[in-house]
Amino acid sequence: MSADCLVLSIEELTSVYRLNNKIYVYYDTRSKHFFINGNRNMTVTTTFEPYAFTCKKIKDTFNFIDFIITPDTKCVVSLYHYDNFPDSTEYISYEFIAEHQENSYLITSHNYDSLKEETICKILNLLKTIYNEY
Repeated sequence: MSADCLVLSIEELTSVYRLNNKIYVYYDTRSKHFFINGNRNMTVTTTFEPYAFTCKKIKDTFNFIDFIITPDTKCVVSLYHYDNFPDSTEYISYEFIAEHQENSYLITSHNYDSLKEETICKILNLLKTIYNEY
């Protein structure tokens, strides 16, 4: 069984506009938690593993994002509609979200010179309050 879900995507870019960090955030209405799935881009000398965390509060979710994104870094912030999310979060990983992004529906995308708390918290509130029942 699958469900509709809004997903926030944040891409942190290097000074030469290469992807440095990609974060996906969605809200599970059943558990009432935000889920953060992300991965840093591989470098010549380092391979990074995907990470996954949960938060209950918008402010805590933002604080984590703010901590892992380099200050004053260019970012692409996008909102997607996925219509194929499993109804259980145990099946949703960074790989799942990334692999299904091309089949999701881009709602909007904006470029920012740095992340602003007010902007990201407004989007996180949208994730929490706008949803379809499973």
